Amino acid sequence: MSHRLFLDTNVLLDHLLDREPFADDATALWSMAERREVVGLVSAISFNFVYFIVRHEAGERAARRAIKGMRDIFEIVEVDAQIIHQAIDSGFGDFEDGMQHACALRGRASHLVTRDLPGFRRSQVPVVRPDVYLSTPEQA
Repeated sequence: MSHRLFLDTNVLLDHLLDREPFADDATALWSMAERREVVGLVSAISFNFVYFIVRHEAGERAARRAIKGMRDIFEIVEVDAQIIHQAIDSGFGDFEDGMQHACALRGRASHLVTRDLPGFRRSQVPVVRPDVYLSTPEQA
């Protein structure tokens, strides 16, 4: 059975903005989702963040290309009132992390992939850094 990887926004941005030294691992995960070796999941709120940050860093054209790529490759986990309530009540120190976690749960993620491990200490989904996920033998 294919893993269901929920990618946190920082991992998406590492790939889209070629942020070193993290870009290679993020690109490998993006490519795995693109080839359907894993099911890639992203939250609807990641589109706002990605668009805003990529537009600021690389321009409007790159921002549009980024969100279109996300739409075409990943399953989008919707955000609704239930997700917002879960995030508020989750006990996460950071509201955005709580939102991402609630979306990972809704998307039945097998792993939540992020570089912000401390932000997800309360996670009910196994949390893993991109490099660690990629270096685990059963992932290859």
